[in-house]
Amino acid sequence: MAEILKFLHASDLHLDHPYQGAPDVPSHIKSSLIDAAYDAAENIFDRAVDDQVDFVLLSGDIADVDRCGPRGISFLIDQFSKLGQNNIHVYWAGGEEDQLERWPAMLSALPNVTLFTTTLVEEVLHRRGGRVIASILGAGYDRRKRRIAEFRAEETKAFPIGLCYGNLETEEIAKTGIRYWALGGNHIRRTFTRDDAMLVFPGTSQSRGPHESGIHGATSVSVNENGFIDSHFIPTDSVRWIEKRIRITEGMAREEIRTMLEDEAFGMISESHEKLLLVDWQVAAEGKMNGTLHCNDWLAELKSWLCNEFGTPDHRLWSTQLEVLTPQKLPDEWFEEDTMLGDYLRSVKAHQQDATQQIDLTKYLNSDISGEQAISAVQIDAQRKNEILKESAMMGVQLLSGTDEF
Repeated sequence: MAEILKFLHASDLHLDHPYQGAPDVPSHIKSSLIDAAYDAAENIFDRAVDDQVDFVLLSGDIADVDRCGPRGISFLIDQFSKLGQNNIHVYWAGGEEDQLERWPAMLSALPNVTLFTTTLVEEVLHRRGGRVIASILGAGYDRRKRRIAEFRAEETKAFPIGLCYGNLETEEIAKTGIRYWALGGNHIRRTFTRDDAMLVFPGTSQSRGPHESGIHGATSVSVNENGFIDSHFIPTDSVRWIEKRIRITEGMAREEIRTMLEDEAFGMISESHEKLLLVDWQVAAEGKMNGTLHCNDWLAELKSWLCNEFGTPDHRLWSTQLEVLTPQKLPDEWFEEDTMLGDYLRSVKAHQQDATQQIDLTKYLNSDISGEQAISAVQIDAQRKNEILKESAMMGVQLLSGTDEF
């Protein structure tokens, strides 16, 4: 079926937001983190040129003009000019952080750029070769929840698009006549269908820390002559945070564990297409291996080895954390052992099972603290007590189950 319209939809570029959660990294990784948001944005605009789209939709939170400064302004002007040279238009609806009315006039003066700055819905007809192929109804950020009734597509053969920031009342989507809703303000990609319409939050183009792990990017959309919408995700991030879980079985030797991590690291690198990977390793260790891994600070040594081995400019995989996960339940036989560990775990279990047993911490306080102050300082509710006892049990496993031979 012939394609009558093609465009890219992106939002939440946040060029002004720094990367967080990766302290103490070498200089070559630090420079990649500093440039990450700009590299991801450039990937979007380069993809638009490569795919020869009709236009790019930006649905808010692209950049705060004050925080991004001259670099952000110059970058966007250069990118938009590049799109203009390839006959690609830009439609940008202001978000909560954009404040488009405060951007330099030179941005809106570009002939291929249309800014939606007010809360009022404006309609722009997009033409290709003199023929109208899309009707774009856009509006800037509105602090109130935007009413769906504000958007009304006229009866026309042009494909109707709604462009705005934030959530919508979706009960009457069908009455608007709009087929594709380009939305912004959500860093996680979300796609919904309502009646004959598609609502899309493309998500942020680049994560900013471990709270935004996984792949991030933009949405590519094409429409055929029958009005069928084909949308798919395109990755654009230049830095990717990954949570990687591995399982270590009872009795594994150090070299076996290193080999497992090495294989996993090379696997992620081969699939990354030269992106910088920031990896949180989460280790699920069976049996007493949970405690054995802590012997002689081997976890710290292992993390240091990963960073030295794979954190080079050639491999570009930096290990931010190596954490042994706490098991939901310790094996019953551990509590029956005639060992120091068994004695310790039985004592912890007794406190867990008897709610009347209190954890007395007052003896650890300074003698100058009054009785009332002491009670207030060490008061522990039932939930916190259980958390402390669980942490204490794992500390016992780590300290009492390991061997120096590991």
